[in-house]
Amino acid sequence: MDSIRMRIRAADTLRAALGGTKLIEKEAALQDIEVSENGVYAAEAGYDGLGRVTVAVETPPPALQDIEVSANGVYAAEEGYDGLGRVTVSIETAPPALQDIRVTQNGIYAADVGYDGLGHVTVSVPPSGEPIASAVLPAPDAALAGKIYLYTGEATDDLTSGDYYLCAEVEA
Repeated sequence: MDSIRMRIRAADTLRAALGGTKLIEKEAALQDIEVSENGVYAAEAGYDGLGRVTVAVETPPPALQDIEVSANGVYAAEEGYDGLGRVTVSIETAPPALQDIRVTQNGIYAADVGYDGLGHVTVSVPPSGEPIASAVLPAPDAALAGKIYLYTGEATDDLTSGDYYLCAEVEA
């Protein structure tokens, strides 16, 4: 409390030495401005500072480059452009080379070297239960009667080469 009294006495002493002072209340003079360009702005002479500053800087749309590409790759806009706009991609690809195979045994199959994959896979594995079809097949031996037979002859309306059939009868 004593330090506050000492400060008040010091201020009174200073006021008396200067011939007395009077507190003048003055409102700050602030300038309102509108700007339409980028830059640094300050209040004009006669103002204490800036009040309201309205900024309306127009920015042009970006300059975009439209391109067409016909190969895989990484593309960027040329100098003078802000970026890429429409990119049209027209890449021609060759169809895959597919291998057609006939499978007569259970197993895992893959395309041979030079092929991209398998196309048509014809599966003719002998059934473990009922035969695929019943047909009368010519056979050199009557012992084939009632057995499953792999037909390897010419394809006909009734038989497909590589398919399995049951020999129901044997013709000599």
